[in-house]
Amino acid sequence: MKILILLVLVITINATELQEFQDSNLQFAADIYKVISKKNEGNFLVCPLSAQIILSLATVGARENTAKQLSSCLHLPNDSTKIQSIFEKLNNNFDIQLPYQFSSANKIFLNNRCDIKSEYKELAVNTFKAGIENINFADGENAANEINRWVENKTSNKIKGLMKKENIQIDALAILVNALYFQGNWLYEFGDSLGLRETFHVNENETVLIETMSQRNNFDYLFLQQRNRRGIFRITFRWK
Repeated sequence: MKILILLVLVITINATELQEFQDSNLQFAADIYKVISKKNEGNFLVCPLSAQIILSLATVGARENTAKQLSSCLHLPNDSTKIQSIFEKLNNNFDIQLPYQFSSANKIFLNNRCDIKSEYKELAVNTFKAGIENINFADGENAANEINRWVENKTSNKIKGLMKKENIQIDALAILVNALYFQGNWLYEFGDSLGLRETFHVNENETVLIETMSQRNNFDYLFLQQRNRRGIFRITFRWK
């Protein structure tokens, strides 16, 4: 059985262009699921919003065919000005403290052999709240450590060791990183596990015993493909 854990944060918006972004995010999420599920036979966790934010930053800096391909992939308008306008309005929704904590941090780690145009740097900082820093990609270990320190700081030390020195390519021009941090309470909270251990199916042939929590309630469940037993199960966080 394959389980998709899809992190979808629904932002209440009224403006037409922001609604357009919400629709594009759902389409992009579906595309990501299709691609990953073909290559991954097990369970997986993915947050399409994280990828879409940082790729949107790349899109507004691209031109001609590259910009067209990126915007098409993201299901966003092929208009950098419109994309900038969308994210200017979204910024307040990416820094929330109550009733849940949600923050989005973006950063471009640029190969120190490259320069960045001042107007793009200004756009990245003001519209996407993104930092830009030159680092030495030739020193893979120090470059990876620097990126990892930033990610750990932005996720309250929840994500560690994201990059390894083997991931740093000397001839790469830039590494774009988005870090999302979310902490909230379930709308319907689970009870304590009390040490209860149940069988969890890692795949069709492998099982493990793990501590579990349980509750009885009505939840939405969608079968995507009955034959392969793929589905989406929705558990809601408290949002107001």
